Amino acid sequence: MSDPAPAVYGFGEWRVDLTRRLVLRHDQPVPLPPRAFDTLLFLLQHRGRVVGKDELLQAVWPDTFVENNLNQSISALRRAFGERRGDHRFIATVAGRGYQFVAETHLAPPEATAVAPDPVVTGIAEPATSPVRTAVVRAGTANRRGMWTAVALVALSIVGGLGLTTWSWSKQSPGIPRRIAVLPFKALVPDAADTSLQFGMAEAIIGKLAALRDLTVRPMSAVRRYAAADQDPIDAGRELGVDAVLDGQVQRWGDRVRITARLVRVADDRQLWAGQFDEAFNDIFALQTSISEQVTRSLALTLTPGERTRLARRHTADPVAYQLYMKARVFAAQSNRDSMQRAIALLEDATARDSGYALAHAALAECYSRLPVTSDVPPLEAFPRARQAATHALQLDAELADAHVTLGWIALWHDWDWEASEAAFKRALALQADNASAHMGYGHLLSDLGRNDDARREADLALASDPVSALAMTLQGHFLYQSRRYEEEAQAVRQALDLAPDFWVAWVTLAKIDMTRGRRDAALEQLARAVELSGGSSEPLSLIAYAHALAGRRAEARRALQELETRARERYVPAYYVAVVHLGLGDTPATMRWLERAYTERDAHLVFLAADPKWDVLRRDAGFARLLKQLRLPLLGPENSGSTH
Repeated sequence: MSDPAPAVYGFGEWRVDLTRRLVLRHDQPVPLPPRAFDTLLFLLQHRGRVVGKDELLQAVWPDTFVENNLNQSISALRRAFGERRGDHRFIATVAGRGYQFVAETHLAPPEATAVAPDPVVTGIAEPATSPVRTAVVRAGTANRRGMWTAVALVALSIVGGLGLTTWSWSKQSPGIPRRIAVLPFKALVPDAADTSLQFGMAEAIIGKLAALRDLTVRPMSAVRRYAAADQDPIDAGRELGVDAVLDGQVQRWGDRVRITARLVRVADDRQLWAGQFDEAFNDIFALQTSISEQVTRSLALTLTPGERTRLARRHTADPVAYQLYMKARVFAAQSNRDSMQRAIALLEDATARDSGYALAHAALAECYSRLPVTSDVPPLEAFPRARQAATHALQLDAELADAHVTLGWIALWHDWDWEASEAAFKRALALQADNASAHMGYGHLLSDLGRNDDARREADLALASDPVSALAMTLQGHFLYQSRRYEEEAQAVRQALDLAPDFWVAWVTLAKIDMTRGRRDAALEQLARAVELSGGSSEPLSLIAYAHALAGRRAEARRALQELETRARERYVPAYYVAVVHLGLGDTPATMRWLERAYTERDAHLVFLAADPKWDVLRRDAGFARLLKQLRLPLLGPENSGSTH
C-alpha cells in the first residue's frame, strides 16, 4: 500500500515528521542526510511491499542513477536506527529484489505528535554585538541539488562567522564516557568523496581532544581502518575498547563545506550529542574547534585554561596549506617509499605556503625519519632533514608530542644516543600519556638495550592505546623475539597479520621466528611474500639469502648476495643487510667489514646488534665486542631472555 503523505509516521520510540523533515527518537532529533531521509520516506510510504532498488533510485536520485548512493543511504539509516548486521527490525534487505520497511508503523496527525524540544545552541561566548544567523525551514521534497536542508527555525550562535546547529541534552545516564574514538568522516555524496578531507576532519579533532588530560582518545592509526561507508560505529567502538564514538559525514561543494556529527555511547547506543554545520570552507578550522568543544561539553569535562587555549588553537590559517597537509597524511599512512615521497612533496609545499605550520613540519619530520627503516634511503640523507623539521616544529609549538616522538626515533636510529632517545620519548608521554607511537618507540629502545620486561610493558601500553595496531602487535612480537620468547612472538605477529595481511614487516618478523626454529622453508615463503608486498625492499631479500645459507644452500645464498651487491652499486642498500648474508655464510671477516661500513653510514639497523639472536654467534668475537662498545650497546649473551634492566 502507498499512503497519502501523513504528517507523522510513528514506530516504537521513533517519529518521522514530514512537515519539519525530522527524524526523532524519544523526541530528540537524529541528524540524517537529506537523501537518506527521502529514502526512508519512500520506504515508509510503500511499507507493505518490497521496493525494488531501481524504483528507489528513480524516486530519490532521478538524475543520478548510481546504486552506491542507495547503499550509502540505507547504511546511514541503519546506523541512525542502531541496527546491527543481520537485524531486520526496521529495514529488511530482500536478496535480489530490494528493501522493505518492516517495523509496525502507525500514522499520527500533527496535533497528536510529541514536539521535539528546541535545539540547545552551544558555542563559545561572544560579545552582545555578535551577528545572529537564522536557519530556514524547508519542507516537502528534498533539494535535488543535494544542498543541506535546515531542520528547524532556530537562532544560531556565531563563532567568528561560524553557523552551526547542535542538539544536546542534560540528562546523563551513569558512566560518563572517558575513552572515545573519532572515526573517519564519511562522504554525504559518495560519488564526490574526498578521502583527505574525511580523514583530515577526524585527525584534526583527534589532535585537539588528545591533549585533554581527562580524556583518552584513540589515535588516527587506530581508527583509519574504520573508513568504510557501511561501518557500524558501535561495532568499531567495541573493537577499539572505548566508551563513546564520534562519527560524522562531510562534503565540500565549491567554497562551502557541510558536516553532520554525532557522539554515541557504545554501551547503550545512546546519542549524547549531534550537530549539523554549513559554512564556508575557509571556516573549517572553526568548525573543527566547535565540534571538539561540543564534545567536551557533552562529556562534562572541566578544562584548564591551558586546555581551552589548546583546543581553540589553529595551526594554520591557510586553507590551501591545510589541504596539502591532509592529502600528505593519507599518502604517509601507506608506508611505502613512493607514497612517502609524495607525502614529503606535499608537506614541503604546505610549509612553503605557511612556514609557521607546526603540524606540517612535524609530519614532514616523521616521514623523513621513517624512510631509512622502511625504504632503502641513506640515513645521512634523511635523518638530518627529519631533525631539522622536528626541531622547527617544536620551536613553533613545544607541546607537539609527535615531534618529540620523532626526535626520540632519530636519537635511537641515527645518533645512537640512548639517553637522549629515552628523554624524548618520556617528554612525549608527559605531554600525551596514551601516545601509542611514543610507547612503541620507547619500547624499541628498551628492547634493543636488553631491558625486556620494561620493553614488554611499553608494548602493552601501546596496544592499550591502539588495540588494533598491526604495527604495535608486530613490535611486541619483535621484542619477544629479542628476548627469545619465540612462541609468544609468533602468536603476537599472527594477530597482526590477521588484522593486516599485507603488512610486510609482520611477514619478515614471522620469518625470523621460523628461522630460529629451523623452519627455513616456511620462512622463505614468508619472505617471498614480504618482498612482493614491500615493493622489493632489500631487507627480505637479505634474509632470503641468510635462510638459504643456514639451510646449507650456499649457491642460492651467493646468488641472492650477488643480487644485493649489484643493487648496492646502483643505489643505496643498507650495509647491515649485506652483513647478515655473510653472517649466514659463516664469513666473519666479511661480516665485520660490512658492519664497519654500516657504522660509517650510520645504518639504523645496528641498534639490533646487542639483542637480536642471529648475532649470538659473534658475541665472543673481539671485533664484534669492539663495535658494540663504539655503539655503547651492552654485550648481551644468549641468556638474554628474562628480566634484564
